[in-house]
Amino acid sequence: MTTAKITTLTRLSAYVVASMLSVSLLSPATLLSPATAQDHQEEPARNSATDLQEISEEQADLRQELQILEQELTLIRERIAGLDQLAEVQREMNRLLERIAQADAAGNQAQVTKLESRIEPLERHLNDLREKLEAGGDTNEQINELKALIRQIDRTKVISAAPRWTRALKITIKNLEHLREIQSRLDSLDSEANESERETLEEQTDQIGEQIDEDGELVEMISQFLESRNVTEADESEEMEMEITEFVRELESRRDVSTESRTENRNQSDSSELLSGEYFITQSWSQENKYRRPYYVQVPEPTNGQQKIPVFIFLHGNGGNAQNAMRNFVRNRRKLTASYIIVFAQGYRESWNIVSERSKADDVSFIEAIVLKMAQHKNVDPNNFSIMGASNGSALINQIAIESRLPNIRNYISGVSPLNVWQFDGTNFKAKGSDNNYKRVATPMTGKRLMNISGTNDNLVPYQGGTSPAIPAKNGKLAFVAAEESTFIWARQMGYKGKQITQPTRTVGNIEFFEYLAGDVIHCKVNQEGHNATHEVSEEMLLEFLLGGKNTAK
Repeated sequence: MTTAKITTLTRLSAYVVASMLSVSLLSPATLLSPATAQDHQEEPARNSATDLQEISEEQADLRQELQILEQELTLIRERIAGLDQLAEVQREMNRLLERIAQADAAGNQAQVTKLESRIEPLERHLNDLREKLEAGGDTNEQINELKALIRQIDRTKVISAAPRWTRALKITIKNLEHLREIQSRLDSLDSEANESERETLEEQTDQIGEQIDEDGELVEMISQFLESRNVTEADESEEMEMEITEFVRELESRRDVSTESRTENRNQSDSSELLSGEYFITQSWSQENKYRRPYYVQVPEPTNGQQKIPVFIFLHGNGGNAQNAMRNFVRNRRKLTASYIIVFAQGYRESWNIVSERSKADDVSFIEAIVLKMAQHKNVDPNNFSIMGASNGSALINQIAIESRLPNIRNYISGVSPLNVWQFDGTNFKAKGSDNNYKRVATPMTGKRLMNISGTNDNLVPYQGGTSPAIPAKNGKLAFVAAEESTFIWARQMGYKGKQITQPTRTVGNIEFFEYLAGDVIHCKVNQEGHNATHEVSEEMLLEFLLGGKNTAK
C-alpha cells in the first residue's frame, strides 16, 4: 500500500524485463559452459529443440509474471488514491470536530448546532469511501486468486479438459472486472443523477454478482482437485476431473439459459406478463448463503380470449432433475400443458427437506415464494394454483398443505407418499420446524382439495402403512400412515364428518377411487402397481380433479 512497496515492485518489474531480454538474446549454445557446449553439439538435434522449448516456456512464464506485476502495480496505485481521498475526508472531519469543541468552549451554541449539521454527511461520505475500498480490495483479491488458479491448471499438463476449465474461469474474471467497472460508475454518480441510469447499473450489478456466485462452486472444486491430485489414487483423480468437466458443461448451459432469461425478464418487467424461462429464488440456510434456487416455467398460448391462466407446479422425487422431469411431463401431458402454466422446481441436492434428507433447505418457503412471485403477473390466475409431487416431492406436498397459509393454492396432489408419522403423530398434524424436530402442532388450512395416489405393491412406501425398508429417518427408517387412512385424515381436516370409506366409490381399470366431500378429497388405490403408481393416473383423471371443486368448508 506504500510508496516503498511500489518502488520495490517497479524494481522487480525492471529486473524481470532485464532477465527476459538477456534470455532472449542468448542462443542455446551460449547458455552452456564451453565443455558442455562441445558435448551439446554431439547430442541429437532433438535435445537442442527440447532446450529451446524450455527457454520459450520460461520466457512465456516471465512475460506472464510481468503482466501480473504490472496489473498489481496499477491496482495498488488505485488503492493509494482511494486511501488519499479517505485520509483527506477524515482530516476534514477532525478539523470539524475541533471547531465544534472550540465553539462549545466559547459558549457559542448556535455555531455548535450549525457545525454539527455537517457531521452526518461527512460520516456517510467516509463510510461510502471505506465500503468502496473494501469492495475493490475483495474483487482484486478474487481476480488474483483466479489467475493463480489458471496458472496452476496450465502447468498441470495432464488435465485433458484444461482449456475448458480455464475458459470458464476467465469468464468469471471478466465478470469480476466488469463488476468493478460498474461499481466505479455507480460511485461516480452524484445524488441528482438520472434515476433510471442508477437502476440499470444496479440491475447489472445484481446479474453479474449472481453469475459470479454460481461460479464459486467450480473454483472450489478445481482448487480441491489441484490440492489433492498428488495424494489421490489415479482412478479417484480421474473421477474428480470428469465431475469438474461435467459441472463446467452445466455452467456453460446455465449461462446460455441465464442470458435468455434476462432478456425475458426485461420484457416481462415492461408488460408484467409471466414468460417461459428459468427463474430463481434466493435463499440462505445452514448449507448455503444467498443460494439461487432455480425453477422452470412454460407458459401456454392463451385460448378463447383467456386472460388469466392457472398454474400447475410439479415437485420431482429424490434424485430427480426438474428440467428432465419437465420435458417428460410436457411430452406426456399435452392437454394439461396447453391449459396450465407448468412450473418445475429443483430440489437442493436433488432432494426435498423432509425428516432426514440431504437437503436442509426451507422448501416450504421456497415453494411459497414461487407462488407469491408468479401470482403478481397479469396473465396468471392468482387463486388457481395446483401443486403435485412424486415420492419425496409428494412428502413436501403434504408438508406444504400442513404448514402453508397461502390462499392461492387450490389443489394438492401427492403421488406414492401419504402422510408419514412425523407429519401426523396419530392425533395431530406437525410443523417441521427449523431443526426438523416436528414438535409443534399445526392446523392446516381448510377449503383445500387433495388427491393421493398410492400403489398396493409399493415396496418403498408400504400401502398399508408402517416402516419403509429403505427411506432413512432419525434413528432408523421412515414410517408412514396407511394410504387410505391418510386420505381420510385429510378429509376430516377439510370438513368431512362421516366414517372412513372402506369400499371404493368407483373403479376405472385397476384404479379404485375413494372420494370424500363430493370429490374434493380423493384417494386413488392403484392395484398391482408399485412406486411408479402415479403414472397409472391418466391425464383425463388429473384434469377431472383439477377442474372440479365443491368444497366450501372453512
